[in-house]
Amino acid sequence: MSTQLITVKHLVDLFFELHVPLLKDARPLTSRMLKYFPPLYDIPLDQLTVIDITRWRNTIKQHSAVQAMGCLKDLRHLYNKAMEWDLYKGENLAARIKNERPPMRKTYIREHEMPQAITTILAQPLRKRLYFYASLILACRPIELQRQKRTDVHVWQVAGVWQGLWTKPKGTTKTSREHAIPLPPMLAEMYALYIHTLSPTELWMFPGRNGHPLSKEFWFAKWDAIRTEAGLPHVWGYDLRRTGSTWANDTSGNLSAVSKGMLDHATYQATDHYVQVMDHNVQSMLTKHESRLLGCVSQ
Repeated sequence: MSTQLITVKHLVDLFFELHVPLLKDARPLTSRMLKYFPPLYDIPLDQLTVIDITRWRNTIKQHSAVQAMGCLKDLRHLYNKAMEWDLYKGENLAARIKNERPPMRKTYIREHEMPQAITTILAQPLRKRLYFYASLILACRPIELQRQKRTDVHVWQVAGVWQGLWTKPKGTTKTSREHAIPLPPMLAEMYALYIHTLSPTELWMFPGRNGHPLSKEFWFAKWDAIRTEAGLPHVWGYDLRRTGSTWANDTSGNLSAVSKGMLDHATYQATDHYVQVMDHNVQSMLTKHESRLLGCVSQ
């Protein structure tokens, strides 16, 4: 096929055939490309312009700045693959466009919101209750919990108290290293009850159809219903990771345990994006600050 006849659709098809099967988890990329790339499909790659790409990116950005950033990154990758496969000789035009990272989210479930949030989560059927309670207690990455295997979790009792351990195998975590995290009593008991409902031959902890785990879209819809019921429409599913780590740090005062043991971060700088200052600490600081300043008048 002449390089002049290579459309974006042809390139995407080749990308799915030759590159995507090599990825560890291609579902986020696949979902993004299938959803957002069709407007470019009929354009020959050598006729695609910076203006075309900018308009396409801006349209996506109206829906989601994060998805727009991911799509532009994917298009850059497509250009590179086209050149690698000797299908395109021109410039990577997507690289000309600045990929602006959206502001870092700081949203978490605050102290006055937590009673309704935790009450709503604990009122869910066992599978949903376990998934979102674990998300909140362990502050885990959603993709790691979604792809949790039945054999990754072990629970047991000591003197009538449930304990457990979730071992994330090397290669399944973002850091590509094994990460073991203990399970507190109520969560360990919840796992014990839930595992009892699974077939002994089941691979996934949260099995879906055709041998795959339940999808990101499935859990998005479930969280959307829960947050609506709890009156927390502003809280995203991923905000549970920020919520859990913020509350754990405030409770323990042990940033090292939260960063390394809970979040599995390589640096404290990464943890700083998650752990927020809770309202009661700010209130306490301001009260003391005000009191000291007013004390200057009475002296």
